[in-house]
Amino acid sequence: MTTWNARPAGATNERFILAPEALQWLQIWFSPAFPTGAFSYSHGLEWLVETAAVDDAETLFDWLEGVLRHGAARSEAVFLCTAWRQMRARDWAALEETTVFAAALQPTAERRIECLEQGDAFLAAVRTGWPHPDLDEFAKICPADIPAPIAAGIAGAVHDMPLDALTVTFLQGFAAALVSAGVRLIPLGQSDWLRILRMLEPVTRNVAAEAMEADASDVGSAALLTDIASQHHETQHARLFRS
Repeated sequence: MTTWNARPAGATNERFILAPEALQWLQIWFSPAFPTGAFSYSHGLEWLVETAAVDDAETLFDWLEGVLRHGAARSEAVFLCTAWRQMRARDWAALEETTVFAAALQPTAERRIECLEQGDAFLAAVRTGWPHPDLDEFAKICPADIPAPIAAGIAGAVHDMPLDALTVTFLQGFAAALVSAGVRLIPLGQSDWLRILRMLEPVTRNVAAEAMEADASDVGSAALLTDIASQHHETQHARLFRS
């Protein structure tokens, strides 16, 4: 397989212009077609729609902005950045600790499934299509139950992805999957879908920038309604989504 390097010698590669190959890889990794099963999770949104807490484009945007700024998305971005740096340093002990910590913070059983199964699927797909010895080494240490942001962080690190682009793209994929869920549940048209994604662009960039300045000790959330929605979803009578 052809290899490439997006950074000059000695650069940290946290912020750098993407090489064309890197851009292609990020677009593939975080596209709806990548086999992680993201389409089957709603992050508790299905219960919020049933109770009419989210019932139109405006309330969907408000909810998503809250999840990105104050909920799981922000925490996952911090974990991604932490894992990226630990993998760059090949600090296996710290990386294992971060992986276990990120998995333990999932607030409900369904959210744990959502995060870990997507992470396992993401890492398996990257190891198949974009193999690297350090990914194999990580799999020996943590063979399963890999949170999605950890999987994204280490994959980006071993393949020299700039951290800023990796984090923004991860968050964009996170948001796009939930907008897609909202469009199906409420339902909304494609114009609303596009407007919401456009309005979320500065939010994802800001959250990514904040995450790059943080570490695992800064992880925390204040999206309690979303956590409660996930709990209620476990007993929801009719469901389209797994979370």
